[in-house]
Amino acid sequence: MKNVVFIPNVDLGNGRSTPYHYSVKSWKNWCDKNDVICLEWTEPIMDSDTFPIIMQREWVFDIIEHNEIDYDQIAIVDADTIVHPDCPNFFEETNHNYSAVVNKKHKPFFDEIKDLYLNRGEEIKHYRDTIKASTGQTMVNFMLKKNNIEVTKLPEGYNLQDLFRKNLLHIPNHSWFSDELHFLNAGWVYHFNAIPQNDRHVSYWMERTYNELYK
Repeated sequence: MKNVVFIPNVDLGNGRSTPYHYSVKSWKNWCDKNDVICLEWTEPIMDSDTFPIIMQREWVFDIIEHNEIDYDQIAIVDADTIVHPDCPNFFEETNHNYSAVVNKKHKPFFDEIKDLYLNRGEEIKHYRDTIKASTGQTMVNFMLKKNNIEVTKLPEGYNLQDLFRKNLLHIPNHSWFSDELHFLNAGWVYHFNAIPQNDRHVSYWMERTYNELYK
């Protein structure tokens, strides 16, 4: 059995996934280095207009088993991330508990999340649009609490996100600090989310980060 990095990367035709190939290439590099399977998921299993991709990814066990992969632990990573080539093998730090990583004992938990989305999906989307809450992680966190699932929290450096608010992205005419990738010294996995619209948006940072680390 091997560990698996699972990357949802479904092209919905809106241009959002254009830079995500940098993420996939970085994770494939890391997986090869750590003897881990890298599985890029590119085809939705349901209509994405009525059932968003962030919900469909909870079918991760079904997708992996459909691909006949004999797995141990699974890390679900977003396609707007870049992993440092020297990132430690975080699979060794989970104690086989739920973290950013899941394993076979969590399959019943994911079945319950799937049932929740199937039975109350429209209601969840309504509240998502009303209170602007995340459809994915918010629901998972609620269900973890509800089911008393033991969690091992990995260091923030394995998902260093909200880089703009942390003043780790240099934006011309906005930032007072030098135009360098300071966040490379702050973590191992860089998550390019919650960046306000500007000339240096997600595509810029993903391409620049990949090139600096891998070229």
